[in-house]
Amino acid sequence: MASVYSVSQVNSYIKNMFAQDFALSRITVRGEVSNCKYHTSGHIYFTLKDGTGTLSAVMFAGQRKGLSFQLQEGLQVVVTGSVEVYERDGKYQLYARKIEQEGRGDLYQRFLKLRDELEEMGMFAPEYKQPIPDYAKRVGVVTAPTGAAIRDIMNITARRNPYTQLVYIRRWCRVQGLRLPSPEASAH
Repeated sequence: MASVYSVSQVNSYIKNMFAQDFALSRITVRGEVSNCKYHTSGHIYFTLKDGTGTLSAVMFAGQRKGLSFQLQEGLQVVVTGSVEVYERDGKYQLYARKIEQEGRGDLYQRFLKLRDELEEMGMFAPEYKQPIPDYAKRVGVVTAPTGAAIRDIMNITARRNPYTQLVYIRRWCRVQGLRLPSPEASAH
């Protein structure tokens, strides 16, 4: 029988593998800042993103002395640090030692452009705004007829607000991954 390892042993092993990788211990990454949070401890937690990916990052309070600007949403930055595993959770992230600002990121610029276009069309006008209800009365769900997603939605809705009506639209739609042919298409 193969060896059986504990979760802690696996996380420790992976952390050690990351620590031994020279490229990950001295890496520079360019990306756009999102989900930026300044913690009361002085640490800064944020995500770096580009057009197709995201990377969790943290700058600890002790490293902030060299940061000459306020890190905020949408900034394009270059971060130097190391990619390490937080052993307790088994998650990897970029530990920032230095952050340099490069201006506003492309994703943020596109967001601002779209926001301005919608504003110009009047989409944010007060007469279009409606109050958010305290509880959802009806929720539409569009998903494939197989899979756990619809069962999860039904179970959570029943637990949290059993009076919510679920309108389930059974369609072969892409939720994630490759699209499978519908049964109707394979019948012909």
